[in-house]
Amino acid sequence: MFDFEYYSPTKVAFGPGKLGEIGQLIGEYGNKALVVTDSNIEKVGILAMLEEYLDEAEIDYDVFAEVEEDPSAELVERGAKFAEDNDSEFIIGVGGGSSIDAAKAIAVARTHPAKIRDYLVGAKIGAEGITSDVLPIVTIPTTSGTGSEVTPVAVISDKEEESKRVLFSPYLFPQVAIVDPELTFTLPKEMTVYTAIDALCQAMEAYLSPEGNIISDLLSLESIELIRAAIYDAVNDEGNLQARTKLALGATLSGMVISQAGVGAAHALQLVDSRL
Repeated sequence: MFDFEYYSPTKVAFGPGKLGEIGQLIGEYGNKALVVTDSNIEKVGILAMLEEYLDEAEIDYDVFAEVEEDPSAELVERGAKFAEDNDSEFIIGVGGGSSIDAAKAIAVARTHPAKIRDYLVGAKIGAEGITSDVLPIVTIPTTSGTGSEVTPVAVISDKEEESKRVLFSPYLFPQVAIVDPELTFTLPKEMTVYTAIDALCQAMEAYLSPEGNIISDLLSLESIELIRAAIYDAVNDEGNLQARTKLALGATLSGMVISQAGVGAAHALQLVDSRL
């Protein structure tokens, strides 16, 4: 129990309204950002809000809003080419797990010579080929689910094999995660439930994992309690900021613990069949 390593380098800026502080949080990573997101974030107005804050901070940016659910290797390559064409110096992933995973993968693909598929775990080059050249990554989750904002993992889908593959490296840990619970108000009720259950399962799987340690166990228990205490209020009172805040924190903690202890069979099955 008392012989372990714990490594979680991502700076977490957490709290309602934190998105408004983005200029202070990301200025050191460059003057030209690539915002990676999906069309829904654009529709609900979150992208416009982010753009306003970036403009106020005088940070130049381009937007790649082509992310789809379970991003494919082909989408990642398009995003990397877009980043190259626009001289992007760092990546901002805003949205759910798919957008954040795509952002991480694009940060790798932009600076590495082979195709992103070759760096997936078990592939020709594999995770060992990922170097510190990865572009800086800033994450802004708009769901309370995957915890991808603080993990060194990106899940990439293989459309032909109908399976999911993993991109894994300590260099994929984002530099900064801006977790603003107010951004989850646009989530439909069903998606609030699904993402919360995802985070809850992650925390439970990590707690039961033999790879866990005393720190990850404590964070797992806190994540479970936060989600348990908030999920009903968040669903039945969609404007309940306190409940949304607890869910957001529970999800971020679940990401921290799976980074240390891994996940169990429930999540592993998704890598076998992308329809799960």
